[in-house]
Amino acid sequence: MRRSFTVSAVAATIIGLGTTPALAHDGNGDEDRHGRGGFVPVEEIVPDYYAPVTFDACGDTITMETGDVRQVVARQTVSADSVFTEFRGGWTVDLVRHSDHARIDELDISGAGSDETRPDGISIYLEGPSILFPMDDLQRQAMRDAGIETDLAYYERGVVEIEVALDAAGVPVSEEWTRVDARIRDLCTQFDRDDDHRDDRHHRDHARTHHEGKTHHRG
Repeated sequence: MRRSFTVSAVAATIIGLGTTPALAHDGNGDEDRHGRGGFVPVEEIVPDYYAPVTFDACGDTITMETGDVRQVVARQTVSADSVFTEFRGGWTVDLVRHSDHARIDELDISGAGSDETRPDGISIYLEGPSILFPMDDLQRQAMRDAGIETDLAYYERGVVEIEVALDAAGVPVSEEWTRVDARIRDLCTQFDRDDDHRDDRHHRDHARTHHEGKTHHRG
């Protein structure tokens, strides 16, 4: 099981999803012409799915960019009063901390995900590996209420479920994380660890080059 939402995708993208007859799946289980059961490349449903996202977290500003793997597919099933969207497939991202350009490279967020969008709300299901971060104070408070102390969270295995209530204009008015059955990791501390590893590699490479240079001159 692969692929994941971010909380930002839920708030900014899912609410605005539209469905055309060519992309919608009628729920009868028939496969499409590619043999994927109605799944299509995610860009056919959400054109800017892989676009960079910038948000506040870790006491800083973070940008998430798509990495080397972008293989997400999606399927929509339409009923009279809801749209059910499923996501799966490989996806990696790079995270950049603006203050010092520290990076977390090729983070796997390939857990499966789905959402059911109704006029009055959205039900979200997220499997690991997944990244979670808030885009506004409503989401930030919902994470805290669920016992998640970091505002940049990651889990490799497990499930998170979220319920979002919408007003008549489709704007979120409340959010509750009803299930957090996952071991949450704080990614804020990962920036410095990854930078330390890069520095160590740089020093080792520099020392090796210097040693090889001295050996060459002795010859």
